[in-house]
Amino acid sequence: MINTFVATAAAALAWMVAERMSKGKPSLLGGASGAVAGLVAVTPASGFAGPMGAIVLGIVAGVVCMFFCSAIKNALGYDDALDVFGVHCIGGIIGAIGTGILAAPSLGGTGVFDYTTGKVGDYDMVAQVIVQAKTVCLTLVWSGVGSAILFTIVQGARRPAARHRPGARGSRPRRSRRARLQLLRLACGAARAPSGLAALSEHATSPVRAPVRPKRKLRALFIAAPAQPAPHRDAQPLEQTQQMRARERDAALGRRDSPAWPRA
Repeated sequence: MINTFVATAAAALAWMVAERMSKGKPSLLGGASGAVAGLVAVTPASGFAGPMGAIVLGIVAGVVCMFFCSAIKNALGYDDALDVFGVHCIGGIIGAIGTGILAAPSLGGTGVFDYTTGKVGDYDMVAQVIVQAKTVCLTLVWSGVGSAILFTIVQGARRPAARHRPGARGSRPRRSRRARLQLLRLACGAARAPSGLAALSEHATSPVRAPVRPKRKLRALFIAAPAQPAPHRDAQPLEQTQQMRARERDAALGRRDSPAWPRA
């Protein structure tokens, strides 16, 4: 277990030193990320590398992962909020390929035990590194193709539901705030006078000409309208409502000579 401990400590220290050299000061988040990178890198080599080899592996993993999480991430602009690619993917690749190097008995590794002869066999570092690289490529292809298939399935399952979501592409356009306020005023007028029902039905069935706007709070529906609203395309129903209210006011005062009343 000592190689796991020293690799984690070396990676955390290497990350903070690299962060100090590049950004001016180390951070606690960088130290924690370096420790995770060291654990990821030493996982495949924990049973084959010696303590000194694990320290070297942790230093390399800490520096390289820090470089990918800062420079490469900013250069490519990919979305990786938790640095999964820079820490786990890159750290795992370093650890898997580095295992083929550090497992050599000449570098303090355990070598590969030959169960047919009952002893450690002759170790070929180049052949083992090639095998490790092939397994890394197979893992990348397997995870990449599998993720692409799952992403396609999820997107296909979400697309029909998006058609019925309010404001989604292909759905019915939403009314603007001005149109909602006007419809609310017509509804209030129709509740007080039957003659306003015709204007309300005409406005409700008219096509929506206002563009789709972002979602607003429900309390905007109950905001009082200005005394003199700005001209609108559908101003005819509002004019009829104003005339109807003027007639009600004149009828209550006993006046029949108002301009709001039609002439015989």
